[in-house]
Amino acid sequence: MKYLIALLICCFSNMLFGQDIEKLLQEAHTLEVTFKEKAALEKYIEVQRLQPLNQTALYKCAELLGKIGAREKSTIIRDKKYSNALAFSTMLLKNYPNSDLAHESMSIVLGRLALTKSGKEKVDYVKGIKQHAEQAVKINANNFKAWHVLGRWHYEVSNLNFIETTAIRLLFGGMPNASYNLAVKAFEKAAEINEKFCLNFLELAKSYHKLDQNKKAISILKQLMNLPNTNEDDPEIKQKALGYLKSWN
Repeated sequence: MKYLIALLICCFSNMLFGQDIEKLLQEAHTLEVTFKEKAALEKYIEVQRLQPLNQTALYKCAELLGKIGAREKSTIIRDKKYSNALAFSTMLLKNYPNSDLAHESMSIVLGRLALTKSGKEKVDYVKGIKQHAEQAVKINANNFKAWHVLGRWHYEVSNLNFIETTAIRLLFGGMPNASYNLAVKAFEKAAEINEKFCLNFLELAKSYHKLDQNKKAISILKQLMNLPNTNEDDPEIKQKALGYLKSWN
């Protein structure tokens, strides 16, 4: 009888604990979609403290730390947030190696880190970014963020300076197959999957501009200006798009 009572108490406690986790995740999601990302991050961190290997919490902590860090004016604070994002992403990948979200997360974190570096330091991240993004779309061909990362990879590698190009030749044993045309293909694939991803439209337009297809680039920017804002970065993205529209017309 005592064993049965203890078992029932344990089951009931686990049920309540699961409900608490679900409630926190719902609260975090609500905060995130209402553009309160810092508050959402705190909720996801709370979930991760209660349930260290919660996949959603690990993914969201890495994602939001990266996004919030990118807005920081202080490079010290930014780099600390990026470091924490990398820690969450590493834990996610270690425990969920077959998850497209884990590989997508790592590709994004490494991409953010790469953009803070130059020369050989920047190039050191290049291989990992592509490997993880490609693995993500191999697992799930509808992972639009991973397709976007691949587009950025082709764009950035095609845009490297002489020193960086020399370093990447050494890393890959030759220049990797990267081009603005391949960037366009990856961005277009991401756009097919998610038609409201503002950043993807901006990068797609920039890629067409690099290919001297300004009419196409301008058309895409105009589409972007009519998209709804879906996260805190979208208003700034549209301001950048407006600037390009003025200079490319």
